[in-house]
Amino acid sequence: MGIIDTLTAGYDLVRRRLWLLVLPLVLDIGLWLAPKLSVFTLLRGLWRTLLANAAASGVATSTLLGNANEILPDLAAMARELDLAVLLPLSSLGVPVLPMTGTTSFFGLTKQAIELQGGLALLLVMASLVLGGLFIGAAYMALIAHIVRDGQVHWRELVRQVPRYWLRLIGAGLLLLAGIMIVALPASMIISLFGLFSPTLASLLMGLLSFFVFWMMIYMVFVPQAIVFSHDGALKSIWRSAIMVRTSFWPALGLFLLSYVITTGLAFVWDFLTVSAPGALVAMVASAFVGTGLTAALFVFYRERLRALAGVAPHA
Repeated sequence: MGIIDTLTAGYDLVRRRLWLLVLPLVLDIGLWLAPKLSVFTLLRGLWRTLLANAAASGVATSTLLGNANEILPDLAAMARELDLAVLLPLSSLGVPVLPMTGTTSFFGLTKQAIELQGGLALLLVMASLVLGGLFIGAAYMALIAHIVRDGQVHWRELVRQVPRYWLRLIGAGLLLLAGIMIVALPASMIISLFGLFSPTLASLLMGLLSFFVFWMMIYMVFVPQAIVFSHDGALKSIWRSAIMVRTSFWPALGLFLLSYVITTGLAFVWDFLTVSAPGALVAMVASAFVGTGLTAALFVFYRERLRALAGVAPHA
C-alpha cells in the first residue's frame, strides 16, 4: 500500500465514522473556554529577584543590569502570552488540537486567566497537564487502533486497556528521556570544552548532536502505535518502532513529510479562520477531520508494515 493509498484509507475510515471527531472538538472547545494558566506574575517576580540578588552581590555589572532591564519588556510580553496548556502532549500523540490566538471571545464567552503564584503550584499543574494529556492521547489512539485492527471498538476491553496504555506511554517517555540525557549531557560537556578553543567547531558539533538526536527520534515515531496497536510494553515498543522505521524507512519518511506539509500548510488557513468565533468553529471541525485522518493513516501504515514483517498478506 503506497503513501497516497494509506492516506486515502485513513480519511475513508474517518469519513465512515465521523463520531471520531467528537473528542478533538470537545478538547478544542474546552481548551478555548478554559482559563489560561499564566505564569506571568511568577516569572516577573523571579526575574526581579534574580536581578536584585545579582546587583546586591556585585556579580552583575551596571552594563549587564542595564541590558537585562532592556530585554525585560520583551520577556514580560512573552510570559504574558504563555499558556501552560501548551504542555498537554496531545499533538505528539496524534490528537488534533487547534490553537486559537486570533480572537479573544468565543460566541460571547471571554477567556479568563489564572495566575499561578508559587513554584509548588506550577509543578503540580505541569505534572497534571502532561499526565492528563497522555491519558487523553492513550484513549484517543486506542479508539483508532481498535477500528484499524478489528473494524470496530470493543468498549469494555478499551476501558480496561487505556490505563495500561497510559502507564506504558509514561514508561516509554521516561526511557526515551533517559536515553537522550545519557547521550546529550556528556556530549554537551565535551562540546563545551571544545568551545574554549574553537567556538566555530563547538557550534558545528552542537548542530551534529542536535541532528543525531532528531534522527534517533524519527526511529521512535511508532512507539505509541506499538503500545496501543500491538500491546507492547515500554521497552519492546521502542524496539519495534526502530525495526519498523528501519525496514520501511523511505515510505515512513514520505508519510511523515507529507503529513507535515499538510498540517503546516493548513495551519495558515486555520489562523485566517480563527479571527472570528464562527470561523474558529469551522476551523475546529476541519482541523479535527484532517488531523484524525492523518492519525488513522499512520495506524493503517503501521498495520500494513506489521503484516509485511510477519509475512501476512496486506489488508485490502
